[in-house]
Amino acid sequence: MAGTKSKTKYTTQHIENVSFDEVYEMAGRTLWAFDPVNEVLRRVRVDNLGNLMISERRMTVAIEYSGDNAIYIGEAAMGSGKDEAAWRIKKMTYSGDKITDVQWASGNDNYEHIWDNRASLSYS
Repeated sequence: MAGTKSKTKYTTQHIENVSFDEVYEMAGRTLWAFDPVNEVLRRVRVDNLGNLMISERRMTVAIEYSGDNAIYIGEAAMGSGKDEAAWRIKKMTYSGDKITDVQWASGNDNYEHIWDNRASLSYS
């Protein structure tokens, strides 16, 4: 139909052009996922440990270097006590300056563990 204006705001070519990263010389893409905590779509991001993060929920973080080539990292909802069953706990084993293994308490990343018990938990 002549004279009919398209409802498309941006063409595919325009989107491709503006998403091109000149530094890395590649097209940039954004990954979106559903955040079940807040029931909205959010950009997926990667935290400093390499975990994919969807929720923007604030967390309490505890870290312990045990001295036996293991680092324990715990996360819980803001305000959780270290004696509450509200933590997910990761054990990272290393040799020299390289991480050789990453295991979760009870083999899962559920928020169900007590931080104060981290050394006696089983990890897989």
